[in-house]
Amino acid sequence: PFGKDHGAAGGSYDTGKEIARFFGHEPPVPLTYEWISLRGQGAMSSSTGNTVGPIEALRLVPPEILRFLIANSKPSKAIEFDTGMGLVTLADEYERGSTRDFETELANDELSRRQRVQIEDAEAALALASVHESDEVQSTSVSFRHLALLAQIKPDDEGVWTSLRSSHGLETISGQLQDRLKRMRSWIDSDHFPAEMRVVMLTKPNREALESLTEAQRNVLPHLHATLQDNPWTSEGINAAFKQAGEQCGLGMRDVYRTCYAVFMGTERGPRLAPIIANCDQTTMLALVDDASEFV
Repeated sequence: PFGKDHGAAGGSYDTGKEIARFFGHEPPVPLTYEWISLRGQGAMSSSTGNTVGPIEALRLVPPEILRFLIANSKPSKAIEFDTGMGLVTLADEYERGSTRDFETELANDELSRRQRVQIEDAEAALALASVHESDEVQSTSVSFRHLALLAQIKPDDEGVWTSLRSSHGLETISGQLQDRLKRMRSWIDSDHFPAEMRVVMLTKPNREALESLTEAQRNVLPHLHATLQDNPWTSEGINAAFKQAGEQCGLGMRDVYRTCYAVFMGTERGPRLAPIIANCDQTTMLALVDDASEFV
C-alpha cells in the first residue's frame, strides 16, 4: 500500500515497477490509499515537517496495532492518525477483535450479506495486522486503558505484573505484553499522551484543593477514612466505601467524588478513581485521607 501521490501517473510506483522488471522482478500489486493526516494538524507531509516518523510511531505503539490502523481502513477514505485518545480507542478495538471467534460468527446461517461482509472484513484486518504471516492473532486480555493506568502508578514493571496477576489471573507474562508496557511508558513520557488519561496521585494534601470544598464536602473525610479501612482494597470495595461515606454524612455521590478527587488528585474531576486507588498502596492512601482530615 502507498499514498495516492505515489500512485499518480508518472509517480514513484510507475517508475519503480519498471526498475523492478528491469532487474527481473515482478512489482508488488499496487494498493493506493488516501492521505494519512495527523488529528488536528492536517495531512502528514515530510516537506512541511508535519509528520510522525515510523521510528517515533513504533516507540508509542506496537507494530501490529499500527498496521491495524491501515488494514482496518478503506483505501478510498482518508486516515486520521490520532496519537492521543484515538490511539487508545484503536488499540482497544484491536484487543476486542483479537478475542472474537470469527469461525463461529460466520457459521451463523441467519447472517445478512452485509453482516457477513463486516465480519469477514474484521477478520481480514486482524490477519493483515500481523507482522509475520505465521503469527496468530492473540489477545493480551489487558486493555490499553488499564495498562496506561498501571504504567503511571507502578514505577517498576514487576509492580504492573503483580497487579495483572491479581486482577486478570495471568499466570505468565507474555513477550507481547512486556513489549506493550515498554512502548506504553514511552508514550506516557511523550507529548502525545492525552491529558485526560494522565494520572498524578498526591503524596500530601493539596491546600488549595481542600479549601475549595464546602464544609459538607469536607465532613466526608473522617467517614471516608473509616469506610476505606472496613472494605476490601479492590475497585468494588473502594466504590462501596465511597457510597457508605456519603450515606453516613447525608451527601450524594457527586459531592463524595468531589471530595475524593480533591484529596487524592488535587483536582475537581478526573479518571475513574476506584481502579486507580485500588492499585496504590493502601497504607499510603489512608494516611493521605487522615492527613487531609487534620488539614481542614
